[in-house]
Formats: sequence, C-alpha cells, structure tokens
Amino acid sequence: MHPTGPGSCRVTVAGGLDVVTAPDPRDTVRTAESAHDSVDVDCGGLTFCDCTGLSALVAVAGAAKAHGSQLLEVHVTHSGSPRQRMVVPVSEPGEGGVHGVLFDFAGTLFDDTGVLTAPRLVAKAGDRGVRLDEQVAATLIRRTLAYVDAPERGVAKEGCDLSPDAHRRIWTGLIADAGPFEPPLVEALYDCLTDNDAWLPYPDTLPVLEALSAAGVRTGVLSNIGWDIRPVFKRTGVLDQLNAVVLSCEVGLAKPDPAIFGVACERLGLSAGRVLFVGDDPVKDGAAARAGLPVYLLPSERDVRVSRGLTAILRLAGAENGRETAAQ
Repeated sequence: MHPTGPGSCRVTVAGGLDVVTAPDPRDTVRTAESAHDSVDVDCGGLTFCDCTGLSALVAVAGAAKAHGSQLLEVHVTHSGSPRQRMVVPVSEPGEGGVHGVLFDFAGTLFDDTGVLTAPRLVAKAGDRGVRLDEQVAATLIRRTLAYVDAPERGVAKEGCDLSPDAHRRIWTGLIADAGPFEPPLVEALYDCLTDNDAWLPYPDTLPVLEALSAAGVRTGVLSNIGWDIRPVFKRTGVLDQLNAVVLSCEVGLAKPDPAIFGVACERLGLSAGRVLFVGDDPVKDGAAARAGLPVYLLPSERDVRVSRGLTAILRLAGAENGRETAAQ
C-alpha cells in the first residue's frame, strides 16, 4: 500500500494469487478504505491467478468501485505457455448485478478427459471393420494426442471450429498425420472425438444450472466446437435449463474473438456487463473481459467424478439460496 496523494493510496497486488494468498488483497483493500478517500488497486505485477484468486479480484473490484476507485490491469500466465502473459481486465458485474451466466462447454460443464478411451476406440474401429485390442487402442490414442496437442500444431488447428466441414477436414488431417493411419482408423478416432454419448457432465453441472434457473438467472453455453452438441445437453437434462446455445461452428466466429461473446449476450437478451462468463481457458475464455463480461476461470485440473467447483457461481450470480441444493 503506497500513498499517492492527500487522502489517496494505491494497493499493489503482485506475484501469485491463489487459495492461500487470496485473502491478503481483500484485507489490504479493506484497511486502505478505512484510512483513505480514494484507493486504486494495481494488479500489473500479478503473474499467476487461479479461480480462488480471480474470485478475490472480483470482490476487490466491487469494493474498489464502491469506494470510488478502480481496479487496474491484471496479468495472468497462460498455463500452456509459461512465458506468455495476457491482460485480463477483471471487472465486476454492472450495478444491477449478474442477470445471466454463460458457460464454456468442454472442461467447464462437461468432461473432456474421458472422450477418447481405449474401449470406445475398439468399438468405433470395429464398426469400420478395424480390429483392435484395448492395449493397442490405448497406444494409438496416446500417439494421436501427443501429436495433435503439441504446441507446434496450434497453427494447423486455426479455424477448425468455424464450421462442421472445417472441423472434420482439419481434425481428420491431423489424426492421419499422427500415425500415419489408414482412413478407417482415422474415421474411428474422429468418431470417438465427436460422439455426443461420450461427453459426461460434472456432478455439479445440472444442480448449479437448476439453481440459477430457479433464481431467475438466464444461462447459456458458448462453445468453440465443430459439431452440434445439443444432443449432449438434451440427454443429460441440461438443455431444459439453458436460455441460449451459441456454437462457433454455427455462427462462424470463435473465441477469443470478442464478437462471439456479443452474439451470446444478444441471444440471452442481456448487456455484456450483466453476464458472467465461466470457463477454463485463460486466453480463449478470458477474452470475454475484452467484450465487457466479468470472467470466472476454473482450475485446469478436472475429473468427471469430482464436482467442478461451479457452486461458487451461485454467490457471484446472487443465487446463494440455491447453493445447498446444488451441493447435494
């Protein structure tokens, strides 16, 4: 905390902000408010921020604004590129609070770690006349993922979610190159990736959506995806809780383009400042902040058997009365 003039000061948040250190900036800002007329919070030195830290920053932003102050810029390290930093202006919701919540799909509401499995590949390959045992299938999956997820493949995947045709063309090309594999096996691997029956929700997905709906909060999904995932939502009961579904392959836009967040807010019938965006990718999902949406980022670690931590959204959306029900 540093004085900046008569009755004013600046609180600097630097280094890492996580579940251990998150209370510190909140306490410091409260102390500064009690002794100063104006308090600015500068997060320009922040190098890492997890979901708990981001919640703290949202709270700090609210406190700062209420005190006539401002939250300055926040730098977050991209988990995939430790040396790369992106600027995420963390903002609080508009004065009327959160009226809507937009969720990412893969890794946020539905698990993406169990889609490509050896048993599924054995079955899909068998449908195409290719016989595999599970050990071989597991080896093929590891080989494919190592290739397509390599950082140098990022350019090759650009535009893959802008249309179903682009998705199939780009992904089957990458899968084929990972082998090289024959066409039937390429198609079997692609079938696994796009099989709507393989996508499972986290334990807290439906309860939290139901709690938000009961509280009158409008909800939607905004996803970079190359095929229609509404059957996933219908099968799991999620579709009944959603007011909007925006898929990149249908609108020809993809995150981190700010325009797609505007499309999603329009579908919800709400202004950007009233819509909270929830995701897990600091770059693609964090870009919602550039479109004027407050952002809540989930941790990268996930397991389909474990709640994703979505109940925290109920507090941010003013729907805490649904927290107990959602946690059951």
